[in-house]
Formats: sequence, structure tokens, C-alpha cells
Amino acid sequence: MNVQQAYAGVQTVLRETFSGIRPVLTYADGAATVTRGQEDTGQEADRATLSQYRYVRTKVSRAKRGALLGVVERAWKAEGYRITQVDPDPDMPAVYAVTPAGYSVNLAVGAPGNVYFVVGSPEFAAGQGTDSFQGGGSAQAVVPDVDDPFWSH
Repeated sequence: MNVQQAYAGVQTVLRETFSGIRPVLTYADGAATVTRGQEDTGQEADRATLSQYRYVRTKVSRAKRGALLGVVERAWKAEGYRITQVDPDPDMPAVYAVTPAGYSVNLAVGAPGNVYFVVGSPEFAAGQGTDSFQGGGSAQAVVPDVDDPFWSH
């Protein structure tokens, strides 16, 4: 796998995840970030991973957070993802999974009620173009600003 294939895999995980959420959520994508590994000597390794945040702009009420996590967890299981951890914290719940292809994905609620997804690729060979790769959006952590009749109330 190379950086472009890793990015395509991250996009597939996000697309599969969001296809199972109804009503749909409004979101903004953060930039895809490449992280190179380190050798024991401190030198950059020839392996890297790629990750990307997707920030939910839809306001998800405290009462609907559990419903959202449940919908996503069921969709992930239907796609063959393995749930690795569930954090039932009433204020900041989260669910973590791994895809059959080895991508990590999580859905979490942060403060103050920000909902976001993070997808990370498996390691890949850090070849030409890895360090200069640019993909995804440009959003930073987003404060939810879109009201939805279902999710927000």
C-alpha cells in the first residue's frame, strides 16, 4: 500500500460509516495527516500511517448521543468491523473499531458536545510523495452549528 491507497481506504471507511447514519449528519473534514514511524535510533522509519478527522457539524443532543453511537456500532458490525472498545461515559462516550483491512476508526464525543470521527490507516511503505501528500479538507475542530429536527432535540 502507498499513501494514495491509504487515503482511498480512509475515505472508504468514512463513506461506509456515514452511509448508515439516518437522518444524515452535516460534517467537515480535517486534513489527512501522514505520520512517519521512528526507528529505535530516532531516525525516521520507512513506514508511515495516514489519519483523518471528520468533525460533525450537526448538533447532537445529549439525549441522542447513545442513539448515534448505537447506529454507528451496528453499521460497523454489519460491515465486518471488530469493536475494540466502548466508553459509556455519559458526557463523552466513544466507540472504537478495526476494519477487516486493518483501518482503525472511532467515534467520540468531546467537550462541549463536539462529535468527531477519526480513521487511521494500517502502516504502509513511505515512498516517494509520502511527505508531500495533501488530501482531505481543511477543517479544524468544529463547534456544532447545524440544527437537525431529530439529532439536535
